[in-house]
Amino acid sequence: MITLANGEKVQIGKLASSGHPGPAVTPVDNRAQESTIIGYERHVRTKNKNYYKIITITTAHSNAGGFQGPDLAPDQNVMTQMGLIPAKYIIPGLHKIITETPQANKDQLSVILGSLIGDGGFYEQPNGKVDADGGLTGLWFSQCKPRIPYATWKFESIKDLSPGHNIIKTAADGNKNEVWRYVLNFTRYFSWLRHKYDRRSSQEHGHRRLVITKEVLDSLGLLGLAVWYMDDGSFNESTHTAQITASKLTEEEIKLCTEFFEFHLGCIVPYRSSAKGFCFSRQAYNSLRMKIIEFIHPSVSYKMPGGPTTPFRITQPNDGCFAEEITSLLPVIYEGKYGDNTCFQLFTPTGNFLTLAGFIGC
Repeated sequence: MITLANGEKVQIGKLASSGHPGPAVTPVDNRAQESTIIGYERHVRTKNKNYYKIITITTAHSNAGGFQGPDLAPDQNVMTQMGLIPAKYIIPGLHKIITETPQANKDQLSVILGSLIGDGGFYEQPNGKVDADGGLTGLWFSQCKPRIPYATWKFESIKDLSPGHNIIKTAADGNKNEVWRYVLNFTRYFSWLRHKYDRRSSQEHGHRRLVITKEVLDSLGLLGLAVWYMDDGSFNESTHTAQITASKLTEEEIKLCTEFFEFHLGCIVPYRSSAKGFCFSRQAYNSLRMKIIEFIHPSVSYKMPGGPTTPFRITQPNDGCFAEEITSLLPVIYEGKYGDNTCFQLFTPTGNFLTLAGFIGC
């Protein structure tokens, strides 16, 4: 299977039989772009000969491991972050296969993690079904009507991670307030994030909130902290203090967050079970304000008055094609019921084409 420029997944053999000239999808300057198919080459897949399948986090969790891409001959090149490597020389844990899905830049990841700790969440395809882009997981976040501009800002900040996949839904909360939910549809990168970062079970937390770890906090940064505060924070104007609500935290999570606040703010921010959150004294709030005020969206300025009148903008594009770590190389034997089998390899100007496992080299 390869991906055409219109997103359609088609068997290479059918394209070769029809003489389809393209266009297909190929990586150009670390971006998945449209390219023309310039030719095909016929190969014979031999019965009882060894082949390999590329296994990654996302393929291992899809359809009970059934989504593994094509059978690769030992000399078939795999496009990795280190260049083209023959399948037989792939080293799991070292090599990463280049995929067509974009990956977040540093600021985009901060927004995503801040949302996942706060009001956002992942959602999965039912029954582990893989969608047309090979992804299992999407990303959502919602806000009530007065804060829709803030939700829109989040969406605009990360929408290029899910090209062509953006849905806005309206609903009502328990108080019958209008709620807008932004949904970024399934991509392999979101699937990878879903399995990289642990979440609470649905019994532990209704939104399956992200488990806070040192790795999460290291990537959160001040922008992510601002998103978390805009999602779950509150400001007491009379006392000039603040709070970030965070219920059902473990002692380890509380410890890690306390260290995070102390490192970035230079003061202790205690967690109080009675308040179900982190409580910022006047001093701590002033330090927090100094650090994140530039990120506060005007529509939530009541949580931190005196902020900018225009929203902060992420000006850098995403980091290009996502390189996913190859976790294992699965040897398979072609057991053709009718003997040898003809398969096709196609050629593009860059010498690479896209399969369900990622980009393969000609």
